[in-house]
Amino acid sequence: GFFRKEDSKLIGSGGLYYKEKTASFEIGYNIMKACWHQGYTTEAANAMLTFAIQDLDAKRIYGRHAKENIYSGKVMEKLGLKFVKEGEFNSMDGTKQFVSREYVLELS
Repeated sequence: GFFRKEDSKLIGSGGLYYKEKTASFEIGYNIMKACWHQGYTTEAANAMLTFAIQDLDAKRIYGRHAKENIYSGKVMEKLGLKFVKEGEFNSMDGTKQFVSREYVLELS
């Protein structure tokens, strides 16, 4: 979970997932809409990226977002990930399909 420093309120969540098929860590994050555009997402994602590189010896980071959510793409670009292609993904409950934008950061 992501907790805001000034009041310890839970404002989002995120994580890293190792994908053996591509030998990469996938980064993901979610922030409450009320907390958008305040730098929290970039700060949290940067902390996860730093952990992946320093503690997990990550050589490749992968990320994706729903195409219409351009701000998640801006976060990925701030972290150094580069856009590579469009793709598709399903919602967690499998009821919706989204067009995605996919990004990669090569570290080796």
